[in-house]
Amino acid sequence: MVEDDLRIPELVRRWKDLEHLEMETKPSSFLEAVVEIGRNCPRFVGLKVRGLIGREDAKALAQCLPELKHLELRKSYLTKDELLVVIGGCRKLETLTVKDCLGFQADDEILKLVSRIEWFEHEGSMLVYSYTCSNIGSRSTLQRIASLMTWIFSDVAGDVTIYVDGQSFLLHKFPMVSRSGKIWKMVVESREPDLSRLELHEVPGGAEAFELAAKFCYGTNFEITASNVAQLRCIAEYLEMTEQYQERNLIVRAEALLNEFTNLKYSRVEIDEVRFEWAECMLDYI
Repeated sequence: MVEDDLRIPELVRRWKDLEHLEMETKPSSFLEAVVEIGRNCPRFVGLKVRGLIGREDAKALAQCLPELKHLELRKSYLTKDELLVVIGGCRKLETLTVKDCLGFQADDEILKLVSRIEWFEHEGSMLVYSYTCSNIGSRSTLQRIASLMTWIFSDVAGDVTIYVDGQSFLLHKFPMVSRSGKIWKMVVESREPDLSRLELHEVPGGAEAFELAAKFCYGTNFEITASNVAQLRCIAEYLEMTEQYQERNLIVRAEALLNEFTNLKYSRVEIDEVRFEWAECMLDYI
């Protein structure tokens, strides 16, 4: 797949009469491909791609493809800032499809700017924080967000490496900051637009616990059991995975399961052991 991605710019250079290009996911060579299209394909008018559309991607589209007439970015992660860059640079757009995207909602500013575009589709797109930072997000909405995140990030290269106890995790900033207040603060406070490395110190539960928390951030299914719930409750506290960032976040989920251990499935001794492990872990963290 990587080799095929790298060949796209080379192929584009040969396709002088290329008018439309559809890519199921954004390739690793996307920026180079857009540049080559702008240089070598004077008749190019239509592009369809899905993935994480970052600032450099938006700039490339605006600067290299100003004659673009049809653009589809459905089911992509696209913030309002990046969308405005594209709209501002591709001023000959006739159709723009950004349905089911994460990262923006079509507000008055966007609708005013796209009024010149004949066909603008944005249904289903959402600014995630308007749901995750409030108590009005329905479970179906949250499930839809998780599904879209899995769809978007499954074929997109990670953009941040997080180091925990000497072990590295190549991840994506967006799903992590959507649930973790600690990582959100680290990204914002770094003031680096292209931050690609973070280090976490004195992580309760170490790399093993962090890996489970990361899976939770991505919406990956895994079982919370008596053997890992205390660890998860501690790492959730450390990462500040509160309801402020997303409804039914890890602190609430782990705490609820701790409370459910009063049923007959577990003995009193097992319950006490789990709660002792959690208390001991929290004391170490504090």
